[in-house]
Amino acid sequence: MEYLRSLSLGYNNFVGTIPTEILGIKHLTDFELNFNYLAGTIPPELFNSDDLILINLGGNSFTGSLPSEIGRVSVLQRLLLYSNQLSGSLPIELFQLESLSKFCAGGCAVWIFDLIILFQQSDSQFSVVNGIVVVRLLGSK
Repeated sequence: MEYLRSLSLGYNNFVGTIPTEILGIKHLTDFELNFNYLAGTIPPELFNSDDLILINLGGNSFTGSLPSEIGRVSVLQRLLLYSNQLSGSLPIELFQLESLSKFCAGGCAVWIFDLIILFQQSDSQFSVVNGIVVVRLLGSK
């Protein structure tokens, strides 16, 4: 799978956790496992690819918080985590991603409060659309 760039496995009724075999794909740009029945925590190894532009894990049952290793993916543009059961605070590394232009995390227990606090002190904007938190980081690429 050395040359694989896009992995789109949404809407497949997969059950369990993210398989470790797909976490080691080094040059992956798009990683989509949305609308399956995946659970557990989001593994830090997911963020080992330097080339990830899109991560879509929406519509699953992931729990826990977003790992701080998200900061490794400096070119990440879209992070979609809506409709999960995530909780806890957002890692500061998320807000240091200069390329991030879209972040959706609706349905997460604590995150809306974190976003209000952090974005009151910045030029960024957020809104809630159909229960999904949509964040637009102004000035990003």
